[in-house]
Amino acid sequence: MKGTKFWAMASLLLATFTSHTAQAQSVSEGVALMEKENYTAARQIFRQIIAKTPTDGEAYFYLGESFYENENPDSAKIYYNKGVEMNPRSPLNYAGIGKLALDAKNTKEATKNLDRALSIGKKSGSAYLEVGRAYLTSDNKNLEKAIETLTQGTGVDTKNADIFSALGDAYLESGEAGKAVTNYDFATDKDKKNPKNFTKKAKIWYRAKVYDQAIQSLEEAIKIDPTFAPAYKDMIEVYVAQNQYAKALPYLKKYTELSGTDIEARERLVKVLSYYAKDYDAAIVEAQKVLAQDSTRYTMYRWLAMSQTEKGDYPSAYASWQKFFKVVGDRKLYVSDYEGYGKAASKTNQKDTAIVAYKKIVAMDTLRTDVYDLIATSYRDAKDYPKVIEAYQTKMSKVKPAANDYYYVGQAQYTLKNYPAADTAFTKYTELYPNVVGYVYKVRIANIMDPEAANNLAKPYQEKVIEYGEKDKEKNKKYLSDAYNYLGYYSLRTTDTAKAREYFQKTLEIDPANTNAQDGLNSIK
Repeated sequence: MKGTKFWAMASLLLATFTSHTAQAQSVSEGVALMEKENYTAARQIFRQIIAKTPTDGEAYFYLGESFYENENPDSAKIYYNKGVEMNPRSPLNYAGIGKLALDAKNTKEATKNLDRALSIGKKSGSAYLEVGRAYLTSDNKNLEKAIETLTQGTGVDTKNADIFSALGDAYLESGEAGKAVTNYDFATDKDKKNPKNFTKKAKIWYRAKVYDQAIQSLEEAIKIDPTFAPAYKDMIEVYVAQNQYAKALPYLKKYTELSGTDIEARERLVKVLSYYAKDYDAAIVEAQKVLAQDSTRYTMYRWLAMSQTEKGDYPSAYASWQKFFKVVGDRKLYVSDYEGYGKAASKTNQKDTAIVAYKKIVAMDTLRTDVYDLIATSYRDAKDYPKVIEAYQTKMSKVKPAANDYYYVGQAQYTLKNYPAADTAFTKYTELYPNVVGYVYKVRIANIMDPEAANNLAKPYQEKVIEYGEKDKEKNKKYLSDAYNYLGYYSLRTTDTAKAREYFQKTLEIDPANTNAQDGLNSIK
């Protein structure tokens, strides 16, 4: 059901569906089509408006937005700049240029253009809306400025539902779900026929895993506008999250019908199949068809590689990731791109490539300290133990160390014969997670540092091996045998023959052929 039928339905619909031909002639209708993810029809409207009114700055801006939202910032930049050229008093294109500058981390240029947009459009709610969205959606977002700007916008234009909706997005992004819902409700009150705020509320329920409420919100969105494609896409995700693929199928059918048959529509379908429906087989087939038609569609390599990675076809995934990074140029990249590439590289024994990819992740997202474990694992597989230690030390400098961090540091130091450092690490490890293996390492280090047992350094750790090892004698038989024998011979040296006999007999109970225990008992006799 999940793979074959899912794909068969999507393929049939793609072959038979006739795309919508835009008849409307207003910017707002073009924007509505963009919200429905019908970018081709939206662009027809914006171009028709520009042909009739070459100084319409809003048409240029939203034409640019249609490319920006499809991850084509180069084309977006052309139309933002053309909009400024044709109408310097239209504020929105300055917001678009400012957003691109934010993406490029050019804060000075971004601030100049975003402030310019607000200066020209100080009485325009749309100016505050698009500047706020720029701060919110940029790769280098500024949530504080987004909330500040959008809040000001609600005062400038109290009837603009989109400003309240965007303010809800900003609050949701900042982790304030309650304020997000409040603003979505405000937006709904002001524009009751717009389904998008119901889909936004559904995302809150989805994140909280309250799926029934998410479905209810999406059903409300579909009831308001049965042609609102994002609601069907989100419904697919909700049902797939619950492994209810049969229930997801009708929504895939409807989304496919609404999304169109042009190449951009097919690209969006591949993303839906891979990211939302988790139907990786279907995503791979469709991505390959799109690439056969146009090999420059770089996002297809992304979803092709991602699907192959998720299926565990790592050689194919690695090849696709390499093609993706070759053709992507300076376009937008995501943490998930490097994560997939790193995984595929690691699984195909391309350790150096994997490490480079993982380092890109932590450079992009400093909170992803878990990636240092992946970096360290790659170094450990390559037997580069100094780099293993370095990776964990970097991680531990950024986040509270976990027990396993100390374990792998200790293991690396032990392999490098840095025994005092290894002992320190295993001490920390056993403090956080007392267990047999940790104390076995303490024993080994003690035996190396006290080879004749003159100072009995290993004794307290052998006792700990017994304390924790006896909870599963079969699993820990080898470690227990060594510990019993050690303490048996220690007892002989201290002339406690009764205790020595007891330890040797414990060894023979779990390992009857153990010659060290037999020799120990014979020496007592």
